[in-house]
Amino acid sequence: MDRQHTTITAPAIFGLLGKDGVATPVPAQLRYRTQDPFAITISFAVGPGRVIEWMLDRDLLTSGITAHAGQGDIRIMPAPNQPELVFIGLNSPSGKAALRTFAIDLTEFLHRTYDLVPEGTEELWSDMDGLLAQLLADR
Repeated sequence: MDRQHTTITAPAIFGLLGKDGVATPVPAQLRYRTQDPFAITISFAVGPGRVIEWMLDRDLLTSGITAHAGQGDIRIMPAPNQPELVFIGLNSPSGKAALRTFAIDLTEFLHRTYDLVPEGTEELWSDMDGLLAQLLADR
């Protein structure tokens, strides 16, 4: 089935939590591409001309808004006693980050993605041959 691919984006502000619990605002962009219908990319602007990107599973992000989700490198959960906030923990070999953001911003963005590619139809949008060719080319 031939489909017209689309990318949607939305700005967001995340709070980078320091050891003292104080949040430093970090501008970010949420991105969803129908070419990769299972993933949400979050791009964090961490300095002049410097961006760090994390790719999260769309279902994981959806689940983490209302309940603890994930293990290992990515953990998402609603803030205790503050359901309007969502915590995201990111772990990589180069460091760890604890972030928080507003649940409504994530929810609204996720609704847009599900309007575009409803749950259960992701396989219809996936170009597995193309993805495999891209992975092999990146080697």
